[in-house]
Amino acid sequence: MLPSFSAKNLCFVSKCDYYCDTSHAICGTPDTREGSVQVFLPDENSVPRKHNRSPYRRTYSKKNQIAEWQRNMDYCQENVKTAKRYAHGRTLLDLVDFHVMDYLIGNQDRHHYEAFSIFTNAPSYAIHLDNGRAFGRTDFDDDDILLPLKQCCVLRSSTFFTLLKYYREPISLTKALHQSMSKDPLAPILAYKHYPAMERRLHNVMVYIDKCVRENSVGPEGVIMAEYHNNVCLISILNI
Repeated sequence: MLPSFSAKNLCFVSKCDYYCDTSHAICGTPDTREGSVQVFLPDENSVPRKHNRSPYRRTYSKKNQIAEWQRNMDYCQENVKTAKRYAHGRTLLDLVDFHVMDYLIGNQDRHHYEAFSIFTNAPSYAIHLDNGRAFGRTDFDDDDILLPLKQCCVLRSSTFFTLLKYYREPISLTKALHQSMSKDPLAPILAYKHYPAMERRLHNVMVYIDKCVRENSVGPEGVIMAEYHNNVCLISILNI
């Protein structure tokens, strides 16, 4: 048990696929630690979920910590937009949505994403869960989290207008968040130091969206859309 204790604080190591070892222990001060639990998810046997590996997952390797998508700024054009899963429909926009959300809350650990696929006449849709690495450092904005947006330069129109609404105010993102969380019996939920960090990151997101729009030859409609369709892939299929 000795490796589970650090500086007289009580620590534990969980069982999982990534970083579950004594060098990444969860430690109390000295024996308590705040956390969150996600509940009310339906049983997977009753409501099946698809488990998808993210093309923007980190390497989780001590020897090679830089992934291809972090080195190659053409990664989305070459590997994501051309992939069957992302070339048409909502999936690429779902992926970008995940990473915009992760950037705002500082979650660096989006290795998989899940989707419900229970409706016969509708495409599967993504579920926002497993945000356990969020709301850590407030003094650091990891722009790598936003690389799907910066590289793919596409964004769901409803997401854009939601971001724009909070960016323009009169009710800012964190004011709306605070009003919502203040009704919770466990309030305060989030330390106030996270509020300016989220507003700063929202500004960064809007700057990147603006850059995508300005650099797109088609204009805003080439970036802001309800569904994504890679016409190059469609032409290739028709020519086969």
